Amino acid sequence: MHLTEDITICQAAADDRTAIDSLLSTYFLDGQDLDTGNFLLARVGDKIVGTVAFVRDNIEEVHSVAVHPSFRKKGIGFLLVSSALNLSSGSAVYARTTAPSFFSKSGFIEVIIPSREELWDDCACCEYLENCSQHVMVWRRE
Repeated sequence: MHLTEDITICQAAADDRTAIDSLLSTYFLDGQDLDTGNFLLARVGDKIVGTVAFVRDNIEEVHSVAVHPSFRKKGIGFLLVSSALNLSSGSAVYARTTAPSFFSKSGFIEVIIPSREELWDDCACCEYLENCSQHVMVWRRE
């Protein structure tokens, strides 16, 4: 890791929501349908510098990874995803992403089956499904 400052990964609290939404909006990510309790945070001192959501619904999913632009390329995203994977109790964790190479670094592989529309209801009814740029990635427990 290239981070020179101490980083802490912790569970988000209700009063962290504004900071989470601010980070997500930097990358045009939508987390409004996610509970604040689904998010992990990366902190440097008292500053929130990154976030990731870990969601258990029909599947386990890593969702909405965002790192403050001033703290990118320092291993924080990798640390957040690794921390989210540690929460997994299943054999597979999925991600929808436009950055497959980022997830590959954490051991995710791209899959065609199951498809986006089989995994996520919002994909099944999306008018942009045929032209979607998101990749389906899966991490499997060894």
